[in-house]
Amino acid sequence: MDKHLRDIAAILTVQADRLDFDYLQKWATHVGAVALWQALLDEYHARL
Repeated sequence: MDKHLRDIAAILTVQADRLDFDYLQKWATHVGAVALWQALLDEYHARL
C-alpha cells in the first residue's frame, strides 16, 4: 500500500494542474477512501 500512496503523491506533484479534483473526490467517497484522499491532499498542499 505504501508504494501506491507514493505513486499517488508523485502524480499530484507532477500533474496536479491536469487533474479533475471533483471527480477524484467523488470516487474517493464512492470507495470509502475520503480520509486517505484528504490526507494525501493535505500533504500535497503542505509541500507547495
